[in-house]
Amino acid sequence: AHPAAQHAAEQASSAGVPAPEQRSAAFDAFMRIQLGQECRTISDKINDQNRPTWDQYKKDNEDRLNLDGAEQKKMLAYRAQLDAERQARLSAASKTHASIRDDDDGSDSDASRKKKKKRKREKTKKKSKKDKKLKKEAKKKAKELLKKRREDDSGSESSGGSRSS
Repeated sequence: AHPAAQHAAEQASSAGVPAPEQRSAAFDAFMRIQLGQECRTISDKINDQNRPTWDQYKKDNEDRLNLDGAEQKKMLAYRAQLDAERQARLSAASKTHASIRDDDDGSDSDASRKKKKKRKREKTKKKSKKDKKLKKEAKKKAKELLKKRREDDSGSESSGGSRSS
């Protein structure tokens, strides 16, 4: 290094200044300015104690470096977590909400759809049978009422009472 720098370093060490391996970067900069050196030499930069190791630098700047696809790994882990949560919710669904569940087999969902359609057809058949029966009973009652009214009307006319319309 520079002979004046060596002389200043010797004076600094005798004056109670910390040894070069214990000094901070700020102190080194201060010493360089005092000695008239404007920038650090390559050997100073390489041997700097405050310089991070490659592993530390990778860890601190992994988003900018993207060496191992760290972002993709995080996204895959997040998706796996979401899938696990969704599966837990779906497995907890009641049997009445079976259509919500994820079935690995498409045939199971087809079978459940067929069952639902069959149940619906049976319900409509039952309803139509009930409706037919109710209509038949209503018709029968209406006929009876008409018959009764006719009898009442014919009986009141024969007794001499006339109706005005």
